[in-house]
Amino acid sequence: MRREYKPLFSLRERLARTIVLCWILPLLLTAMINSLILGQSINEQTSQIAAGAARSAASLCVQRINAAVEASRRASYVGAIQKGYLDYRRGADLLDLYYNIDTFMAQHYKFDDKFCFATLFFYNYGDALSASLGSVEFYALNESLFSETGQMTTRMAYEFYRDEDNPVILNNAKGLGTGVGFLNRNERIYMFRNLFLRGRDPTAVLVMMLNTANWFDTLVNVPWSGSITMAINDQVIPVRNEQLDIFGLLDQEIGVNGSLPGGRLGAFYVSGEDKQADFNFSYVVQVDSSKLINSLNRYQYASYAVAPLVIPFLIFVLVFFRKNVSDAIRILIEGSDEIKKGKFGAQVVNSAKSTEFSRLMESFNEMSSRLSTQMERIYMEEINLRDARFMALQSQINPHFLGNTLEIINWCARLGDTEKVSDMIQALSTMLGASTNRDGSRVVRLSEELEYTDAYMCIIGERYGKWLTINKEIDEECYNYYVPRLILQPMVENAVEHGISKQNNAVLIIRVYKDDDRLILEVENSGVLSDEAKARIERILSETREELNRQDIPRLGIRNTYARLKMMYGDRSDLKIFNRDSCSTLCQLIMPIAACGHGPHLRSQTV
Repeated sequence: MRREYKPLFSLRERLARTIVLCWILPLLLTAMINSLILGQSINEQTSQIAAGAARSAASLCVQRINAAVEASRRASYVGAIQKGYLDYRRGADLLDLYYNIDTFMAQHYKFDDKFCFATLFFYNYGDALSASLGSVEFYALNESLFSETGQMTTRMAYEFYRDEDNPVILNNAKGLGTGVGFLNRNERIYMFRNLFLRGRDPTAVLVMMLNTANWFDTLVNVPWSGSITMAINDQVIPVRNEQLDIFGLLDQEIGVNGSLPGGRLGAFYVSGEDKQADFNFSYVVQVDSSKLINSLNRYQYASYAVAPLVIPFLIFVLVFFRKNVSDAIRILIEGSDEIKKGKFGAQVVNSAKSTEFSRLMESFNEMSSRLSTQMERIYMEEINLRDARFMALQSQINPHFLGNTLEIINWCARLGDTEKVSDMIQALSTMLGASTNRDGSRVVRLSEELEYTDAYMCIIGERYGKWLTINKEIDEECYNYYVPRLILQPMVENAVEHGISKQNNAVLIIRVYKDDDRLILEVENSGVLSDEAKARIERILSETREELNRQDIPRLGIRNTYARLKMMYGDRSDLKIFNRDSCSTLCQLIMPIAACGHGPHLRSQTV
C-alpha cells in the first residue's frame, strides 16, 4: 500500500511570512503610530515655545517704544523750549533761543541710544515771527550709532530726512493734535509729536528717528524664526525676510496651527496685538520648525530600518528620543513659563546633547538675559522721570511765597520797624531753608512741617496784626509722622490770600489728627467760598492724573498740592475744600498713616 504525503512548505518562506505578518507589520504600524504621536507632541510644544517667545519679545518692543514716547515728552515737561520761545516772542535774541533749544536737545537726546537723531521744526503760519523760526534748524545727532567709515553717517541720515522725509512728516503732524505719530519711510522709522508752546495751534513738531537696530533681535536671532513683520499703528515694518500681510492675518485670527501659503511642512504663524495709550503694536512671526520635524523624520526612517532586527533596539531609540528631544523641549517650556510669570532673566540648564537644542537653549538664555536688562533699565528710567516731575512740582512753590514775603518785609521796612523786619527775615530764612531742600528729602516730620508753617504765620501775623486770630489744635501723637515737605504751608497761604484777606477779625485754625489709618491735616478759615471759587476748585480736583502732570497748565497752589499728593500716595490720598457752615471754609489734606510713619522707607506709587 502506497503512502500519500501532504505537500510541504518551505520553512524559510513560512518564517518570512510569519515575520512579516506577526512582527514587521505590527512593528512598523506601532512605529508609525508612535512617530505621529511624538510628531504632534513636538509641534504642540514647539508652538508653545514660539508663542511665548514671540509674546515676550513683543512685550519688550512695546516697552522700548513706550520708553521712546516718554523720552519725547521731556520737550514739554522740562519747559526749556517753551521758556526760550516765550522769551523770544517778548524780544529776546534769536541766538539765545537757538542756544537754549540746542542745549536742551543735546542734553536729552544726543546720547540717548533710542534715537539716531532728534530735530525740532517750527511751523510757519505766515507771520514774520514763525517765518523766521521756521528757517532755523534745531537738531541733536547721536554720532555713536553710525560708523564714519560706513555707508551712512548720522549727519547723512539727518540730511536725507530733511530733504526727503521732512515734508511728509510735517504734513502728517498738522492733524495729529497732542498725540504721537509714527512713519515708516523705507525702513526708516520716525516718531513725531506736536509742541503747543502758546495758544491752541501747534507751534513746533519734534521728530525723532528711532534706532530700531537691536529692537527685534530677540526674535531675529532665534533659529526657528522665519519672516517677521511688525506694525506700529498703521505703519508696517518688515523686520526679516519678506513682508507679511500683518493686518490680514490678524483679521483672520490665524494662530499657531495655521498653515503657510504653499503648504510648507512644519511652519506656522504666531501673531498678536498690544494696544497702548499712545499707539497700537502688532506682530506676525513665521515660525519654521523644519529642523525639529526633520529630526522626527530621521527617527521614523531609523524606526523602519531597525524594525525587522530587534525590539530592544526600538526601545533604545525611544529612550534616546525622550532624553535628547522631549526633555530638552520640556526644559524650554518650563523656562518660558517662568518668564510668563514675570521672572525675567530666568535661565535654563543647557543639558541638551544635540547641537540644535543646545543652540536653542543658548538663544533662550541670551534672550531672557536681555529681556531682564531692558526691563530693569526701563524701570529705572520711569523712576527717574517720576522723581524729576516731583521735584519740578515742589520747586514751583518757592517763587510764589518768596514774592509775597518780600512784599511784607518791604512794607515793614518803610515803616522803620526794624525789630519786626528782623523777626520776619528770620521767619523767611526758615521758609527758604525748607523750600531749597538742601538734603534732598521729599518728606519731613510733622513737627518740622509745622515749624515752616509757624514761620509763615509769623510773617502773616505781622501783616494783619490784631485783625487775625490763629489757633492750632494738634494731636501730639502725630508730631513724629512723616508728611510731604511744604504740603501744609501752601494751604495756609491759600486760606489767607483767598479766604480772609479782606476780612476784619478773621480767624484761622490749623488741626492735625488721626482717623483710623489716615492722617488728617485741616486748615479752617472764617471766609466763605463763592460759587465761582467752588466751581474752580471742583474743576481742579476733578482733573485726571494726566492733566495734573501737564506742564502747560498754570501751577496753582491747590493744583500743585493735589498733584503732589497723588504722585506720592495715589488713590490713598485726597484733598477736599468746602464750606463747613455758613461762616467758614475747611481744607482737608488726607494721607495714609502707614506711609507717613516711616519716612526713610516711604514707598513710591506710580501715578
